Amino acid sequence: MPRTPSPLDPKSKKDQTGRDRPEQKRPQTLLQKLLRLSFSRYALVGVSGVAVDFLTFWLTLGLTAPWGDLGRSLSNAAGMVVGALWCFLLNRSWSFGKTDAPLRRALRYGALLAVNIFLSSALIGWLHRTGLPLALAKLTAQGAIFVWNYFVNRFVVFR
Repeated sequence: MPRTPSPLDPKSKKDQTGRDRPEQKRPQTLLQKLLRLSFSRYALVGVSGVAVDFLTFWLTLGLTAPWGDLGRSLSNAAGMVVGALWCFLLNRSWSFGKTDAPLRRALRYGALLAVNIFLSSALIGWLHRTGLPLALAKLTAQGAIFVWNYFVNRFVVFR
């Protein structure tokens, strides 16, 4: 015969008076708490987006290198567009949880991307002319726009 749990039994769902106890939540791990925050999710998506952007930049650079500064800027734009598409899809659904109005959000994101392509291409060119290796100039530019992009995405694109 199955044992009926006593109200004093710690596994019982009843308190001492026989009323149902509220469900106790399991304590969350630090990782679970961090993943609930949009900035942490944005950062994880951003790291993967940097990898996609940089890989595309580096692969297309071989094709555009003969064109000098223009070729470098075209490779930067290609990397940023592919990386941005990746990040838009992940940020929209996972980081900020906004699946409504995809066209409106995509247009805002596209406007931000256009500004970012211009600013990062200028920054890469300037950093490279000052003697920084091209790969480090690209990564530095990506880092510079990462923080301001979070705020624009959070409060404009995905508000």
